[in-house]
Amino acid sequence: MAKCPVCNIRKGKRKCGIVNNQFVCSLCCASTRKEELCGDCVFYLPPQHNYDAVPAFSAAVLANNHALQNYSHQLENAYNAANPQDALAIIELLMNRYHFNEAEIKSSNALWQSGFAAADNVIKTDLQEVDNETLVNLLGAMRNGLKNTLENLQASAA
Repeated sequence: MAKCPVCNIRKGKRKCGIVNNQFVCSLCCASTRKEELCGDCVFYLPPQHNYDAVPAFSAAVLANNHALQNYSHQLENAYNAANPQDALAIIELLMNRYHFNEAEIKSSNALWQSGFAAADNVIKTDLQEVDNETLVNLLGAMRNGLKNTLENLQASAA
């Protein structure tokens, strides 16, 4: 195999449209990919977020803060998810907007998309006085609670 035309160090194993269909190494593939150029490539994956690293209020802070509880209830009432999996997906879409700063949020699941839109509307209208750091910590706490609920459901089903 020929050397990667990007780094000239490693063997190229992935055919790349960015470099005239030459073979590039996996590291250069990952470091040069762009959605608009690589969206159809079998090696392209959209960026993944580490939701576990998002800051979150502790359960004790939530339990002792009526304002945070009220914000949480307003969001839950807005997205009105029938199950914890749907609620978790909607919270993660909200994190994409407010923590990871994605301008456009799209989901292939219509329920999640409408739940996100409803909760986003509540944030922009009813919770506009809440600063972004507080909102992100609240979303993190809500996500942690939902993950615990799902883990408990899975454990009881096993």
